[in-house]
Amino acid sequence: MTLMHAGGEKGFTLIELLIVGAVMALLAGISIPAIRSFRESTGLRGEAKQLVSDLWQARQRAIASATPDSVHFDTDNNSYTVCEDDGGGTDANAANGTLDSGEEVMGTRVLEGSTSLYDVNLDPVDAVVFAPRGMLQNGTTGGYVCLGDDESRRHTVYIRPSGLCRSASGYPDTE
Repeated sequence: MTLMHAGGEKGFTLIELLIVGAVMALLAGISIPAIRSFRESTGLRGEAKQLVSDLWQARQRAIASATPDSVHFDTDNNSYTVCEDDGGGTDANAANGTLDSGEEVMGTRVLEGSTSLYDVNLDPVDAVVFAPRGMLQNGTTGGYVCLGDDESRRHTVYIRPSGLCRSASGYPDTE
């Protein structure tokens, strides 16, 4: 939309420029909160996917090494630690679900951003112990780890006695 002025000059009027600016401001005002919300929810979902991946790797390592591996959850520090749960050379402490002296730590992961360990519900301890066959260690029934963020969104990782893990949006009510 251009006007031809008497002097032959082409250009936009001030009203046209103000209308375009107002439309752009309106679109930005609508889209920026939606983009921010999307980015935060993908952060929570990404952390849940990372947790499933770390659980899967611990399970695979237990199978490959024929030694129990465990993942310990620390809600106070908002982190989890993956280690070889061989008892640190003491058979009595092997596969006990606690981080014993001498056990090799594969890594510790602190959850990023506003993501937190909202709820850890594992039986009997707040750890997952994979037996050398890939299933959960005898006496453990699995459970779930629920991640949350500042926007009250939840994403839950379920751990089955078979050793299989999956994640789903929301907080568990019944499995």
